[in-house]
Amino acid sequence: MELLSRDAFAEQETEDAETLHLRGSIHLQNRRYSLAVSDLLRAVEKAPFSAKSYNNLGAAYANLGMLDEAADCFGRAVGIDAEPLYLNNLAFVHMLLGHTEESNLYRAMAGDQVTASCPYLPDRYIRFTECLRVEGMDVADFDKHLEKGFRRIGQLLERNVCAGCADCVQIRIPVAEFRPDRAQRRNLALNSDIDVEFLEKPFPTPEKEAIYSRYMRERHFHPAERIFEQEFLFLYTGWHESREAVYRREGKIVAVGMIDEGRKGAYLSAFFYDLSFLARGPGVFHIQTAIRLEAERGRSWLYFGETIEKKGNMRYKKSFRPHELLDGNTWVRSGSTEADNR
Repeated sequence: MELLSRDAFAEQETEDAETLHLRGSIHLQNRRYSLAVSDLLRAVEKAPFSAKSYNNLGAAYANLGMLDEAADCFGRAVGIDAEPLYLNNLAFVHMLLGHTEESNLYRAMAGDQVTASCPYLPDRYIRFTECLRVEGMDVADFDKHLEKGFRRIGQLLERNVCAGCADCVQIRIPVAEFRPDRAQRRNLALNSDIDVEFLEKPFPTPEKEAIYSRYMRERHFHPAERIFEQEFLFLYTGWHESREAVYRREGKIVAVGMIDEGRKGAYLSAFFYDLSFLARGPGVFHIQTAIRLEAERGRSWLYFGETIEKKGNMRYKKSFRPHELLDGNTWVRSGSTEADNR
């Protein structure tokens, strides 16, 4: 019996709705969005009550930037089967369209059933229940949302609310008061041969994409098939006041970081690096570099996500002193500038 390869299967002629669904899904996974639309349109013509086919068709349209068509398909999927995943997809595309009321309605309908595994604590679940678009937002409003614990992901600001868990704590640094401790000074010395270029307008390149793909596969253990071009390009969408820090050694890029600037504060929204740079403490070096940059540019705060006491590789953020931790709606000062600066 001859076994068909994935690509060979995708080329087969068929009129069967399930086969068309599977083939369209393969095209979707392989970023062949136009081909995915063609097959999935035929699938829903032959099986007009297939919620999964409408959902995948919506995803293909969304990746092509055809948001109205995506919303229609996700809406049809929900009409057939109010699966929380389909509701969440419908909510998300309405958010991208700027339909805040509709988005909030569908998120509410999805309810607490829509969960995802926590990327930090494997026995926990996370939900992004609050989000808003950054399009049209001014820097003062951006600051206000940073102060409330929001973070930027693509075109959205999001704040996670996890029932029964408060282990992820937002952290920020008053940049004018920061003084590196002994270990951080060693990190600066170790990386003294690194050239840093700050770009007012971030832009993607094939060299950066290659570093990102390897970083996601080998550092975060994402299987290769999940490293899609749009995931990388997603980093370059969203906030109009993002800056890009490009780190080079002997002319070769070794790390890239995104810094989102408001009026008073800045947020480290993304960072990835070549694995050959790992032994040099790239995360620590990037934070110190961003602190210096934002102090020079007159900002007061640098926000850099969560610190998690139970997660060893997240605790290092507390070594930047002084810092403040978000307790509910209040930032609480923690960490002395004196203890480790000898």
